[in-house]
Amino acid sequence: MSEKLKLGSIEWAKEFANRCNTNEDFLEYAEGLNTSFNLNAPDAGISFHWRSNNGRAEDLDEGLNEDAEFTLEGTKDVWIRVIKGELNFMDAVQKKLIIVKGPLPKLMKYLPATTEMIKIIESMSDITDFNI
Repeated sequence: MSEKLKLGSIEWAKEFANRCNTNEDFLEYAEGLNTSFNLNAPDAGISFHWRSNNGRAEDLDEGLNEDAEFTLEGTKDVWIRVIKGELNFMDAVQKKLIIVKGPLPKLMKYLPATTEMIKIIESMSDITDFNI
């Protein structure tokens, strides 16, 4: 991919979903994960949502889904640091730099999938235009 994708754009989100949907390790770890997610960076006006069907991202769209089971929210700068690999996602959650809304025990059951998803996010650093 020669052209960089603007962080938070629907094109960026679709590439992220595609990488999740084609990553065999992620899909194995996320088997049985049937829920819905929001990702939100309110200070940058970035938000999108998707549905997880056995880990596969479906129905991806811009904006927030009021009925989503989980919302992952942080500032633009925090998300950039996570994507660049400068800040560990779990550390960001523990330090409340990223707020996870939803039933944490359900999400913790899929911790290996979360770890793999963060690797996928970090793999997008080289194709991401961070000038937003």
